[in-house]
Amino acid sequence: MMKKDADLTQIVQDAVDKQRLYAESGKGGVYDISENLVAKPCWHEYSAQNEYIIASILFEAGVSVPQPKTVLQISRGVVPYALQNNIKNEGSLVYFLVMQKISAKTIDELNNADKKYAISKYKNELTKVYQHGIMPGIDTLDNNFGNALYDTTTKTIWLIDFEEWEITTPEEALKDKTSKLHVFDRKIKLRK
Repeated sequence: MMKKDADLTQIVQDAVDKQRLYAESGKGGVYDISENLVAKPCWHEYSAQNEYIIASILFEAGVSVPQPKTVLQISRGVVPYALQNNIKNEGSLVYFLVMQKISAKTIDELNNADKKYAISKYKNELTKVYQHGIMPGIDTLDNNFGNALYDTTTKTIWLIDFEEWEITTPEEALKDKTSKLHVFDRKIKLRK
C-alpha cells in the first residue's frame, strides 16, 4: 500500500471512529473525511470495486457522477457495530469507496418546481448512462429517487450508488432503457 493510501485509510478510520457522518445511508452512513471527499461503505469487495469501475467510466464519459478516488479496505474492528451488521461478512474487512463530496439534496427534498426540473435532468443523465453501455440497477428507477442528488444552486443532478449497475453493450443497455424508463414514467404519473 502506498503511503498516500495508508494516510487516507487512517483518515477514514478516524471518521468512522468519531462518527463524522456526512449523510445517512442503508449501510450506516457516508463519512465526511475532508473538505472535498467522503467515504461510503459498500456491501462487500465486489460491490466496492464495481461501484468504482462504473463511476470511473461514467465520470470519464462526462456523466454527472461524483469523481471516484479509490477503494479502501478498513479493519472491521474500527467500524461501529451497527455498520458491521449491515455489511456482508468479508472476514475482518469493510470496503469503502472514497469519492468527491457533493453538496446536494435528494429529489424528494425539493420543492415541486425544482423536483420537476430535477426529474427531467435525472432522465437525461440516465440516457447518457445507457448510451455508454451501462445498465442501472433495479433500484435506480424506483420512485423514491434515492440514487440521485440535486444541487439547487448549480441546477446539477448527480447520479450515485452504482453497486448493482452492470457494464454491457450500448445496444443491450438501450433495450433495457426502453422498458425501464416506461415504467419510471408511469410511476411518476402515479405520484402526482
